[in-house]
Formats: sequence, C-alpha cells, structure tokens
Amino acid sequence: MNQNKSIQFSYYIPTSTDSPSTPPTPPTPPTPPTPPTPPPTTPTTPTTTPTPTPTPTPPPTPTPPTPTPVLEEIIMDDEVIPEDVIELKDEIVPIGEPIVLPNTGGINSNIFFVFGSGMMGIGIIIKNKYKK
Repeated sequence: MNQNKSIQFSYYIPTSTDSPSTPPTPPTPPTPPTPPTPPPTTPTTPTTTPTPTPTPTPPPTPTPPTPTPVLEEIIMDDEVIPEDVIELKDEIVPIGEPIVLPNTGGINSNIFFVFGSGMMGIGIIIKNKYKK
C-alpha cells in the first residue's frame, strides 16, 4: 500500500528517436545585431514669444483700515476664568485627584483573557487531532 499521500504526475517528453521519418533541422547561425540608428532630427524654427502687457497697479488707499473693536464680554467670560484660586505651598505643584474611569457594566476584564485562551486551546486540540 502506498503510504505517500502526495499526487504523482507523469508526462511524456518526445525525443528525436521517436519519429525517424523527419530529419532533424540544422541549427541556424545567429544573426549579428544591427547597430542602432539615431532618430531623424527635425529642424527647429525659432518661435517668437509674445511680450506680456503689464497690468496697471491700483492706486494706494489714502487711509488705513480701522481696527474692529474688541467686546469686553468676550474677554471676561465666567466659564473660562476659574472660580477658586489654587495656592502653592513651598513652590510644589499639587498632583491633583486620581482619575476615576467609568464603569464597564460589571464585566471583569479577566473574562476576555479566559475566553481567548480557551479558544486558542480548542484550536490547538483540533489541529493536533486532524494533523495525525
């Protein structure tokens, strides 16, 4: 019984002894390469470029534009300026409050690790089962 599971292909290569009725053709000598010829050049005719006409410059404005006034209510916005002032003691900057992350709906993050590891284990078992 053949233990090798690969597919074996065979094909027929004709040789010169298979057909004695046709004489072999002699090899043709290689032809020498022809030297490249340069492309024909066309005579260039001088072309005249039209001279551009200068556009007239507008006269300068006699008065500079007036600046727009800045509204005071835009600068003094209570939402931008903090209400309380932080005092520094001994020139040490306070670190602040710890960041509290939002709840994730009660799902523990270890569940994802266990699920992924289990899927990998099942895949390894199936692979080893069908590999043999």
